Amino acid sequence: MRIRGSVTRNLRVSRLVLAALTSLSCGFIPLVAQEPPVNAEVQTGYVPGLMPGDQIEVLSPDLTEVPDLKLTVGPEGTVNFPYIGSIKVEGMSPEQAQSEIVKQLAQKQIVNDPQITLNVVNARNYAVTVIGEVKTPMRYPLFSPTPLSIVLSEAGGFTQNASLHVLISHADGSAPQDVEVSRDLHDLHTLNAPVLPGDVVAVVPAGSFFAVGEFIRPGVFPIVGTQHMTLLQAVAAAGGPTPFGGLGRSRILRTVNGHREEIVFDLGKLQRGEIADPLVHTDDIIYIPRYNSKVISMNWLNAALTLASVGISLAYFYK
Repeated sequence: MRIRGSVTRNLRVSRLVLAALTSLSCGFIPLVAQEPPVNAEVQTGYVPGLMPGDQIEVLSPDLTEVPDLKLTVGPEGTVNFPYIGSIKVEGMSPEQAQSEIVKQLAQKQIVNDPQITLNVVNARNYAVTVIGEVKTPMRYPLFSPTPLSIVLSEAGGFTQNASLHVLISHADGSAPQDVEVSRDLHDLHTLNAPVLPGDVVAVVPAGSFFAVGEFIRPGVFPIVGTQHMTLLQAVAAAGGPTPFGGLGRSRILRTVNGHREEIVFDLGKLQRGEIADPLVHTDDIIYIPRYNSKVISMNWLNAALTLASVGISLAYFYK
């Protein structure tokens, strides 16, 4: 009896387990990470409307008592307009907000055919913020997609320390756009890169390198133009090597992942085009050592020239 009861219970458990497995296999949903759906509004460059804290100006010549109003969108997304009261404008474009004011003035029979002009004074989603290496970094009004060149000209253009490397961070949440403007400003594709209302345009500062040792003008120099400066260009920026430079033992000291690396190169071969011209990285130290044999030879030559000039002077004196 005990064995039969035990077998019966085991059969019941097996049936229950089998039924559970069958139901799971029929309705199984794999637990894998699903990519979030792409917002269609982001794909179309959607720009949200007015927001709390935005400032607008309403010109209403038909309302003689309040022909010019400065209004701020409140925390609830509304503005208080005379004769009307509270009007919800959050999420509206300036044109939509203007139409709503006209509509309510007509509905309340304040003015039959009101002439209203709404201007945005300061709005987060209707401006572009330009920061970094421009002459006048600030927030500028922007109401429609505008070429990058116009936005940069409004900010006064680049400073001397600009790298011509521009990062556009879009307000719609899409991936930032990395734009590298050509040095001679001939690339219309990059100059016409669209900037949308609400974007942030950052002009990246140029990096710098150090020229030490036997350079005519040793010091710290910016990596001008784009961030792709070659070693020959860097050497030229420092005035080139002195006559005492050990060109064959030149080196670049570079920090990679916290570790200092040494890259030995022959500057003479580089100048003759016998080896490739590598790129200079930010914070590179370019070092040209002194070649002592050249110094000794130059000292002997100077001494010989001095003795020769003295001998000529004495001979002329005793003549």
